[in-house]
Amino acid sequence: KADGQVLQNGYVDHLDIAPGREQLIELPVEKIDYRPGVNYNLYLYFLTKSDGLWAAEGHVAAREFISIPNILPAALADRDDGSIEIVDEMGSIALHGADFIIQLDKKTGLLFSYRFQGQELLQGSIDMPGGPVLNIYRAPIVNDRKIAALWKENGFYEIHPLVEKIEIVALNQLVRLVVSHRINGANNNGLDVTTTYHVLPGGAMLVDVQVEPFGDLPTLARLGMKMRIPEGYSNLHYYGRG
Repeated sequence: KADGQVLQNGYVDHLDIAPGREQLIELPVEKIDYRPGVNYNLYLYFLTKSDGLWAAEGHVAAREFISIPNILPAALADRDDGSIEIVDEMGSIALHGADFIIQLDKKTGLLFSYRFQGQELLQGSIDMPGGPVLNIYRAPIVNDRKIAALWKENGFYEIHPLVEKIEIVALNQLVRLVVSHRINGANNNGLDVTTTYHVLPGGAMLVDVQVEPFGDLPTLARLGMKMRIPEGYSNLHYYGRG
């Protein structure tokens, strides 16, 4: 589907997979004509082959949803003839466009302001940046008693990312800002986090995050990003689990 509209559909017949086994299946999916900003998703349905005591033929026994990355993000439709001014000061980096200003704190390596057409999109300040920042912890539940002890033992219940390097690269009309953080655990372990911001002249920003573990890590509580936005924003598009 593309933004909820069916693009293609099909069937894979004659599956013969024993319980607990795996099999590589080629899906009859044709080449996708990607459009900027459109969300593409693959929906898989597993149906019963014949009538049974518990379900009729064609009953949906299982289903799965997979998000297909769009190689043409919405920001690519935002290209224009504008320019971006880079202001590299002692404690911060600012990117100025005709309608926006993005500011990053060098000490924390995090954004503390993202203002577009006079409206602030981040709830942050130079003393308390709004993010986005890696999030690997959540409140444990009863079933987490054993693993939660490992989270605390390894120091992952409260993380303090350390800035390793900040790079700014001007590429034609866009600016690429790369921030490298290291999160040190308590047992010679942790995570190396590289956050890349691609900022376009119209004010759109693409964010790519790569996380590389090192040392012996326990199963993490979660792996995601968090950021603070101003009060009043309430409409979100969410494509994750749960």
